[in-house]
Amino acid sequence: MNYISTRDKSVKVTAAMAISQGISNEGGLFVPDTFKMLEKSDFEKLCSLDYIGRANYILSTFLNDFTAEEVEYCVKGAYTGSFDNEQPAPISLIGKNANILELWHGPTCAFKDLALQLLPYLLTTSAKKVNSGKKTVILVATSGDTGKAALEAFANVFDELTGVLGLVYNRKTDNLDSEIEELIEKRTQARKAKDFKTADQIRDQLKEMGIILEDTAQGVKWSRI
Repeated sequence: MNYISTRDKSVKVTAAMAISQGISNEGGLFVPDTFKMLEKSDFEKLCSLDYIGRANYILSTFLNDFTAEEVEYCVKGAYTGSFDNEQPAPISLIGKNANILELWHGPTCAFKDLALQLLPYLLTTSAKKVNSGKKTVILVATSGDTGKAALEAFANVFDELTGVLGLVYNRKTDNLDSEIEELIEKRTQARKAKDFKTADQIRDQLKEMGIILEDTAQGVKWSRI
């Protein structure tokens, strides 16, 4: 399995390179070029495993350039000792045919702990494969719960990082001038039209003006540098 860019399908990289690089050079996201079809036997196997076992089983299908020992190291490192009662995502029965999947048992009580506790182990393992001898720099720039969850996760492997862990806090103000509002709207329209080149140019222009944008499911959020 390789990973291709959503903006250029000719770009193909390994899982380790995709994790280490983050995004493709032209701004695309890396996605798998194929997906393993799970059979009945796979689901029967998964039903017999705990959370760590399932994570190990599923990740192995996506990280085919990782050894079995490396996948196990990442999974156990992420989900052992970090969650309440060693259960990252327990299910609670609240009524007949009604269950709740609890995603607040991580170190910061945010559902993002499920992903972010794993990321540092994947990143440090990937960096050793493709960026040996290079520095790894982790920059957290957010005022929400993502930053706290990321900091908590990377603290577990801080000794393995060769670079700097930074935290930037941006205080949002309530007022934007008309020029900035117009640029944000133009970028939004460019993204809807899939004109990513123009959208990226506007984003860079806003950055030079001291405005940082964050694309979320709820729309564009902004903050001042």
